[in-house]
Amino acid sequence: MNTDSRRVRMTKQMIKDSFLELLDTKSINQITVRELCNLADINRTTFYKYYDDIYDLLHKMEDDIFEQLNFYLGNDYSKNGNHFINTLQFIADNRKLFLFFSANSPDHSLPQRLLSLPAVVNSLNEYIKINTINQNYIEDYVIYGSYRIITRWLKSDCPEKPEAIANLIVTLYNKIYN
Repeated sequence: MNTDSRRVRMTKQMIKDSFLELLDTKSINQITVRELCNLADINRTTFYKYYDDIYDLLHKMEDDIFEQLNFYLGNDYSKNGNHFINTLQFIADNRKLFLFFSANSPDHSLPQRLLSLPAVVNSLNEYIKINTINQNYIEDYVIYGSYRIITRWLKSDCPEKPEAIANLIVTLYNKIYN
């Protein structure tokens, strides 16, 4: 459970907001802690109290969004009960952040992390039955192919509903596995 005080949460949010603002005009490797702190109107020691560097901030922001996604899926706010569709809706609602993470994730683990969430895996397993010696290869193909579909959907400003993207991915899964 997050026990940060209100002041700490506000400070961290100012840092994150300033970071995202800077990312609108610069690449991550051009952003300095000094300019981030100036924009957030905080002291550098305050930044270093919470983060090791800019990339640590990025990693923790990614962790935060996954924590929110897990909470969202765990509470199943949607009536349809399909966690994969709910995941896509959450991604669409946080489009800018997910596009940023997909382009800047330092360890490139976002596709695996996103499509390996227990709620998503369980939802997709209803459609997928893998009985093959090449299971690991096929799983990688499905994970990264699905991720590319989702990324393209986000980059085009999510013109289709999450249900349509989920159905597309499930249809492709079925073609691969049957």
